[in-house]
Amino acid sequence: MNDDTRTPRRSTAWLGVSVGIGCTLAALAALLWFVFSERSGAVRRTGPSINSTPATPLPDGHLAMVGVLQQIAASTPDTNLYLGDRPARLFRAELAKRGTQGTPRQRCELHFALGRAEALIGNLRAAVASLTAAHQLIDAAGLPPAHANYVRFQLGVAWLRLGEDENCCANHGPESCILPFLGGGRHTRPEGSSQAIRCFLEVLQHPDGDLSAAGGSGVQSARAIRVQLAARWLLNLAHMTLGSYPDGVPPELRVVLPKPAVPAGFPRFANVAPKVGVDTFSWCGGVVADDLDGDGDIDLLTSSWHPGAELRLLLNRGDGTFVDASEQSGLRGICGGLNLVQGDFDNDGLVDVLVLRGAWLQAGGRQPNSLLKNLGGGRFRDVTFEAGLGAVHYPTQTAAFADYDRDGDLDLYIGNEHDATVTAPSQLFRNNG
Repeated sequence: MNDDTRTPRRSTAWLGVSVGIGCTLAALAALLWFVFSERSGAVRRTGPSINSTPATPLPDGHLAMVGVLQQIAASTPDTNLYLGDRPARLFRAELAKRGTQGTPRQRCELHFALGRAEALIGNLRAAVASLTAAHQLIDAAGLPPAHANYVRFQLGVAWLRLGEDENCCANHGPESCILPFLGGGRHTRPEGSSQAIRCFLEVLQHPDGDLSAAGGSGVQSARAIRVQLAARWLLNLAHMTLGSYPDGVPPELRVVLPKPAVPAGFPRFANVAPKVGVDTFSWCGGVVADDLDGDGDIDLLTSSWHPGAELRLLLNRGDGTFVDASEQSGLRGICGGLNLVQGDFDNDGLVDVLVLRGAWLQAGGRQPNSLLKNLGGGRFRDVTFEAGLGAVHYPTQTAAFADYDRDGDLDLYIGNEHDATVTAPSQLFRNNG
């Protein structure tokens, strides 16, 4: 397989072999890659060159991958276990249909279910509204004490997450979301944490309210104990976000944290992401830190778990700051990816990247991975289908390149997620050279 800018030293197809070996081989493969591989040197330039190679028409394999990923993104609202909003839509419709009909218990349970569904997809204002409605119906609904306390707890969690959204995310700074909360990391919009404190105190004021979960035997259920412990910790955490810990926490509920023993002279690592241009905002995902454009300095490639979010290429200018080169990179339409793994699979001296998808989604995670061939100059092309990696799709988030057969090129081991919903053997792909 050839690209439009250079002639690779070796062809790039793999022979795929499914194996039932444990994923620990992936770690072994990573070690072998570190020990036996060599990277060619590079000559430093004054800055990243993102237009050094003329644009060329995208091949059918790349376009086919973009089409598959578009279909996955389109189906996400209805099928994704974590990102889909179908449960919330169904609960909203049911609540609108019922109105004020039904018993207080039924309405309380429906509001609670909707609140939890809204929280899971990040609609936190809506979650707070629905959980507040459920909270107001606790007495009229005659909820068992255990269930009532769980409503209080989840309302507190929704408020705390709202505070995180409004401060750590919407008002993000170098110290945001880092424990211990210092200076700019403390919440300047206090509503979320303040309301969460009120809810967690209410949970902790009902320590005997969870006995019914054990049939009134006087022994708390495991979940009841977890709720109490979690409420106590989150109460302390909410005070930390406001700068009122420890004095603002009632002494009997205070969690005293031991001061870590920090060796003398141990450096403090400051978050400089906003200053250098790499403070990307995305879901969880992967990152590759390597010389992706061949100019001798470290660039970044990031992915997001969300199926509609494209990969982003951040090229190092040579002075420790970065420029977003995603638009010129050829990665338009290459979306999703919980993890990224790099390796020069075709021995042309350029760092290629494997995008891993589908983890945590059970049978819904049968999504293709993407093998991105580095074309040089900060440009990539998806060669998954040409390379023989697109025949079957399994949920995964882990893989490693290594020359397992010692023939001079990198082979690939992928550790797939197997459970009751999907048969997903791990895979060993031998590089045909």
